[in-house]
Amino acid sequence: MMPEMKSSCLFQDIMVIVDRIVRNAESLVLNMDNNAAECYNAVLTKFTGGKRINFTSRQSYLTRCEAASIAYNTEPGQTQAHVYKRIRNSSPGTYIKKFSLSRTETTENPPAPSPGGIRSCSGDSNTPGFPKVLPAPGASALVQNRRRTLECLVPAPPVRRPGSFRQRTPKATPERPNYSFCCRRPSWPEIDHKVHSGVQDIDGSYFESFTALAWKQENQRQSFLQAAEATVAEAPPHESEVGITPIDYSMPQNEKDKLYVEMLYTIANAVGAPAPGGQFAHYKEDLYLYGQRAFAVPPDRHYRMLHLAGEEKPPIVVLSVIVIEAEGLEAKDANGFSDPYCMLGIQPFRFDIDDNSDSLHLDIWDHDDESSVLEAVSKLNEVRGVRGLGRFFKQVCQSARQSSQDDFLGCVTIPLQDIPSTGLEGWFKLEARSQRSSVQGRIRLKMWLSTRENRGISEEDNWTELMQHESLYATFIDYELRNWSKETWTWNGDLPGPALTILHQHAVQGDLTDLQTAIAHFVAACRVYLKNPLDPRWMLQLLTDIEHAWTSSTLTREEEMWLAESFTAMLERWMHQLRHHRQLFPALHAPSLTRLEHVLRCLAYLSNMKAFWKCCPFNKEIRGEIVATLRKGTPEWLINLKNSIMVAEEYDHSFVDFLAEIYIHLQHARSHYHPLFEGTNGIPYFSVVFKQMDKLLSDEVMTFLSQQDHPDSRLIFSVYLEVKDLATFNQHLPSGGDHLATFNQHLPSGGDHKLLLPKCYEWFEPSVSCWLSICKGKALQRVRMAVDLEKPCDGDRFVKHSTSAVDIEAMFCQLRDFWRLLQWPKIHSIPLLSQLLDCICSAALLYADIIYQRLMETGYFDRPGPFKICDEMCIAANNLEYIYKFISLLENYFDFVTLESIASESQCATLTNQLDSALNQLQARVIDILQRVGPQMQEMLKKTMFHVAWSPDTLPTNQAVDPLFDYLYTNLQALNLLLLPQNFQRVLFEIWEYTLVELNYQMDGGTNSDELPAMFHERLHSALELMVEFFLADGQGLPLETLHSDMFYHVEQRLQYHRTDTESLIEIFYSQRLQEQLNTMTTPYGNLAVRAYFNHDSLCVEVLHARDIIPLDPNGFSDPFVIIELLPHRVFPHCTEQQTNVHKKTLHPIFDECFEFSVSLEQCRAPGAMIAFTVMDHDVLTANDFAGEAFLALGSIPGVADSGLGVDNFHGLKPVELVLMQQHHKYQPILQILESRTIDRLAVEFVKKQKQRFATK
Repeated sequence: MMPEMKSSCLFQDIMVIVDRIVRNAESLVLNMDNNAAECYNAVLTKFTGGKRINFTSRQSYLTRCEAASIAYNTEPGQTQAHVYKRIRNSSPGTYIKKFSLSRTETTENPPAPSPGGIRSCSGDSNTPGFPKVLPAPGASALVQNRRRTLECLVPAPPVRRPGSFRQRTPKATPERPNYSFCCRRPSWPEIDHKVHSGVQDIDGSYFESFTALAWKQENQRQSFLQAAEATVAEAPPHESEVGITPIDYSMPQNEKDKLYVEMLYTIANAVGAPAPGGQFAHYKEDLYLYGQRAFAVPPDRHYRMLHLAGEEKPPIVVLSVIVIEAEGLEAKDANGFSDPYCMLGIQPFRFDIDDNSDSLHLDIWDHDDESSVLEAVSKLNEVRGVRGLGRFFKQVCQSARQSSQDDFLGCVTIPLQDIPSTGLEGWFKLEARSQRSSVQGRIRLKMWLSTRENRGISEEDNWTELMQHESLYATFIDYELRNWSKETWTWNGDLPGPALTILHQHAVQGDLTDLQTAIAHFVAACRVYLKNPLDPRWMLQLLTDIEHAWTSSTLTREEEMWLAESFTAMLERWMHQLRHHRQLFPALHAPSLTRLEHVLRCLAYLSNMKAFWKCCPFNKEIRGEIVATLRKGTPEWLINLKNSIMVAEEYDHSFVDFLAEIYIHLQHARSHYHPLFEGTNGIPYFSVVFKQMDKLLSDEVMTFLSQQDHPDSRLIFSVYLEVKDLATFNQHLPSGGDHLATFNQHLPSGGDHKLLLPKCYEWFEPSVSCWLSICKGKALQRVRMAVDLEKPCDGDRFVKHSTSAVDIEAMFCQLRDFWRLLQWPKIHSIPLLSQLLDCICSAALLYADIIYQRLMETGYFDRPGPFKICDEMCIAANNLEYIYKFISLLENYFDFVTLESIASESQCATLTNQLDSALNQLQARVIDILQRVGPQMQEMLKKTMFHVAWSPDTLPTNQAVDPLFDYLYTNLQALNLLLLPQNFQRVLFEIWEYTLVELNYQMDGGTNSDELPAMFHERLHSALELMVEFFLADGQGLPLETLHSDMFYHVEQRLQYHRTDTESLIEIFYSQRLQEQLNTMTTPYGNLAVRAYFNHDSLCVEVLHARDIIPLDPNGFSDPFVIIELLPHRVFPHCTEQQTNVHKKTLHPIFDECFEFSVSLEQCRAPGAMIAFTVMDHDVLTANDFAGEAFLALGSIPGVADSGLGVDNFHGLKPVELVLMQQHHKYQPILQILESRTIDRLAVEFVKKQKQRFATK
């Protein structure tokens, strides 16, 4: 074979290989750069033996680019293997085997040889080895050439042998890959909050030390509370230790001896039988022994005094009897009743007893009045029954006698030896004098024994016995207390049996009443109480005994004065105890609190006793006395507490301890003391005490602050925290200012005042302001150190970040928490809060600047692309976003909503502006960092979007987007794991916007619409829908409202416009102009007055006048006329446009012309039906100038909007003022799209017409 023929055949083989590569290259993921074509030319040159193929001679630029892009980043020697690999992994619809230079392996279906065995090198449709391609009807040559190349991607089906049983395997639909790039779970941690660089150690944990004041304060209070609880087991101090002097009322020895003899005399001359139940039944020896021990009398002295008592004459025993009532007596009178009486009468009677064996005999009689027989007979009507009739005749007979005699009713006989010493009271059955008489009924008697001594004094005067009884009772109490091993106030006041028997016999023999006995006991107890405190429960019982036995006018004046002295002495002693109640009755000592409760109950009971107000009528009200006592005792206690805690050498720190101790005591006052005072006497204890302390503590704090030279000292804030907590106790005060009005008269002077502690913030405001100024410098310094010491944080499931962000956020938390700790009143917090925000925002912005600068120094912002995930970028963006998130929450932390309701608008605006300014700057930094992702991806997005747009029509859209989605999926999945969710959303939106930009570029890439495939924009619209689904990511990606951005609507709208035919686009354009007409109120182009209505298949349009038309002629005027046109032309195909006459040299023409169009009502009601008015300036030599246009919707004119109107209703219609408009939007989408349709005559003419209507300015 000739060499020329061999070379020609070799070149033909090479071209077959090239075409095979080109046909399959369009289905690959393309990576193209500027050197790809040269690289591929080098490969082809090697294949052709040095003959270079010029790709620029090919007609399809698309085919050149796609063919050359296979060699991306590939050495010339590796191109063949790379091409084979990419072709093998191409779309399933392409059947390509490994190729070689062999003629038999090049194609699947070898072509038939041409005559002579020589293949032609031409590229026409008859060339063997190339499929015959027929152009589609109406397609241009360029499209035919492109389709001829792309259609080669689908190989012809293999020829089956006749009789073969092999069937074609149907194409398998590829499964849609899962592009869920949001693999980070919401439960995964984002930031490692435990990592720190140790930056706080450099400045001595300055910020942390202030927030630590809270737990230090709590620990200090706990220590004080534990110390108080540790002393619970200890008994409270004695009254003498707190300044209460005991009073000793001991008797002189001679009086004591007389009392002892009197006691022996009482025992020796005991009266009465033993009481029921064995009460007061003791042997005399036991009584003598107890009395001897109680009086501490030695035996010899005892026997001598016993002898003296025996020499005394025994007392005369006296029986006292009271006849109380009787019942069930026999009726002796005719009226069925009796008039009973007894010899004693119903009053006390006293009988001297000479012999104990005697008996008390008592007769009961029915008294019969002396009356005449006539009076007796006149009482016949009073007779009741047969027995009454007998009594009536008896009464008549008795009246007839000369003398009268009472009827006997019964008698009672009681042996004296049966009467016990405690007395006897009860019902006794009446007895008869003989067996013949019958009696019935019973009588109630009260009897008791006493003694009487013949000393020449009145029997009613027992004052001496009363005094003796009181002294005897006091002596027995002293004796029992001497034998009591515990505190005296724990003794319950119970005396032993012998003591009670002696006292009982003394009261009986002295004829003491129950009231006198109760008074004597109380007076004796008071005398002992003043020396040794006793159980107040017992004292309360003694007061109760007096009140129960109290009757009016039962005491002598001497006895009342005696009782009044005891009342006054006890009241004074109880007030002294209340004055020192914190020491005598510790709040945590339960027995002491019980004791205090009963002291208060004694005072409450005393204030309501009849005996107290009878004996002490001029005494002050007891509740007021208690309030005054509390107010006197509080300053004394406070001074003592201060002296015991505060040490001169450590005055500053001990002052904090002093305030903490007061806080504990106020807690106890509210929880322990207040319920006792309130529940027993109705006294608002806590209000009394807190108001007193408020004034005292305010003076102490002011004195402390005046001595301090370091306003930023932690000590001052420790004092503030204590004072602030003390001020919070005012919320426990009763509401209203007159809750102590009842007791104000008992104040010594100036007792009521306004609270000062709730305004303590005013005292500390300069210190806080100075501290915030210092904090700002400290915060900026810590930011710099944190960045210098930062370390990247690595960990499972954590995003990329560094320790500096955690350190800065921790510092901000310290500032925020300390501000919360201050609890500054909101209404007064605006200036200080502004300082705090300035401190936090300044530190945050400094941190943002440093981080941004460090990232800039890495060259991140100068990196052109392609996109590569950069750890420095992720760390910087996440750090700033972490700080941004904290700053954004400050509005809620500091409760701006409440501040807006109580502060002025300017103050709130200051705070909001501070916060918004910092947030905007931080967000700008973050966005600036993340905005570099889009430009770096832009090149690959351009290539993959090019593949989506220009893939062959046989490749489905959901497969054409796979290269784009594969690229996005790989990078977005990595970014999702490395970035915070907020940053990832920003990056995702940035990439979404750039993807839309590239889609928009492919849609409007400069190619005329006439050169595009028929389904080009349909493919792009389907691709847009797939992109929305991809970025939505099953709800984990961008929200749908974010995806529907302005750029999305722009792209979607233009795609929709591209898919719309020209006539419909023109209708849409006019509809938009009509909407602009409705929205335009004023314009510099003037107004046009028209009138239009529809009547009887006729549309009447009246052009009335225009005004303020713009001058378009050199003379400053215009020659206007109006063109009337019905739109759209599809609806009004037979209605030609009309125009008015030309009016020369005027800017306010009056046309007054009417035009009539023959149309139907259905046409006028068609969607988009309107009238277009175009005002033109008439020129003779040149083209007419455009002055403005206006539109009127036909659906709104009379006759169309309301078709029921007749012609008579159209007279007097008001004209419609239409604002004239010009086109200002030079890049109107519809006009741009119509302009690209160069072979569409309707589109070309419409665009040309509209371009003449653009505004010149």
